Amino acid sequence: MKFTLATFIFAAVVTFAAHGQSARFVSDGTLVISDGAYRIRIPDISEQFDHVPTAPCVHAVQKRHKEYFVLVTTSHWTRGYPPKSGGGGCGEEGYVKWLHIVGGKVSESSERRFRSWRDNREGGIIGWHGSIFTVATDDLLEDKIAAKEKDIWQSITYAYDCRHPDMGIKEDKGTPHG
Repeated sequence: MKFTLATFIFAAVVTFAAHGQSARFVSDGTLVISDGAYRIRIPDISEQFDHVPTAPCVHAVQKRHKEYFVLVTTSHWTRGYPPKSGGGGCGEEGYVKWLHIVGGKVSESSERRFRSWRDNREGGIIGWHGSIFTVATDDLLEDKIAAKEKDIWQSITYAYDCRHPDMGIKEDKGTPHG
């Protein structure tokens, strides 16, 4: 009886695990979603690993019916790879991206820049708090500087709720501050 029950539990666990979804980046920057034996390859989500300042990362992959919702962070060098004329002025551009995949293709996507040399954004990944994944940044508002002659920043928070993956990334802009 114990052996039969243990075999049943083991088979149920293996069956459940075999049908879970996962996603990863391969070295050329292609996103690979695995769902049991089924594989979806989405190219051009990131650049090659050795060409980016920060490695791309998958934070969430969820399946609803036959659709997938994926949340990733990626980056690239501001002036491209390899840095032109040396490293001067070559900062990092960091993004949080949401992808809606239907039939093995991206049907909808959005991205938000949270780190940027070009746009004077300083931010990073806060992480998961319950079902909410958060990324925060401070944006230097250049148009307000000329009038006030001092740096004016605005805090921006990007949030993804895994309970509602179809809603994508939500943006919340704070009040500008000195």
